[in-house]
Amino acid sequence: MATISMCYSLSILLIMCDCQELNLDYIKTILDLGEVEFTDHHLERGYISYFGERILQYKRRPLKMENGRIVIEYYTQVGEYFYVHRRLLFLATTEISQYTCITYVPLNGIVKRDEFHLLFIEENKLCDAMHPTKYEKELLIYIDDCEKDIPTFIHEIMHTLNFDHENNRPDADQYVKINWESIPKKYVHGFRKWHFDDWETNTNSSYSKMFPYDFKSVMHYYSGLNKFIVKKNGESIEKNWELSNIDKDELNFFYNCERNKLKQN
Repeated sequence: MATISMCYSLSILLIMCDCQELNLDYIKTILDLGEVEFTDHHLERGYISYFGERILQYKRRPLKMENGRIVIEYYTQVGEYFYVHRRLLFLATTEISQYTCITYVPLNGIVKRDEFHLLFIEENKLCDAMHPTKYEKELLIYIDDCEKDIPTFIHEIMHTLNFDHENNRPDADQYVKINWESIPKKYVHGFRKWHFDDWETNTNSSYSKMFPYDFKSVMHYYSGLNKFIVKKNGESIEKNWELSNIDKDELNFFYNCERNKLKQN
């Protein structure tokens, strides 16, 4: 059996391996994942993606762990709205930290390219965040065109934690109705429902069975004036201004916050 060691990286629990064969039973034991269903398909792909739990074959420098908390460092690029954005980032990261074991630390000076970090950039007239992959030590979050409010910043930061839109869930069409003809082409991808195979690649196909559909999630699109998306019964979906209780539960579950707390004790 391969020699496997555990460390934290990208706020995600990683198990590193330098070979192709992984002992699935052993992995499930040390991760203590309970009834999570992993298949040979995952191993053939070379990794298991399960939100917070991930098996990779590419070694990266791990994130810091301090007093049972996962630490993510981030930088902000100076721009026209630098002070406004810095304040919003502080409030957004503080909310995530308040309810989870994830701590965000703002840094100044030269970016440490050999350590994982977030880089918030004011350019390209975008409001977008990268999802984590196997290779990146730097995740870019474009904030130039973001709404100047806390939930928008929480939303983009959640993407870097590997959370997708709630309305992208494979079971979304049971709960929402999309007015496709009204949506500008460049925004269509944000409303599309993932098929189970694609959802499994980005999150896990059992996710929608583990947690109920959450209209209050900060990751759910809201109706707005254009009514691009509404509830199945036609009611509007309101904008959510903070992490929902289910958002908090998901973060704590997928990032092993209870386990980290036990390790601290």
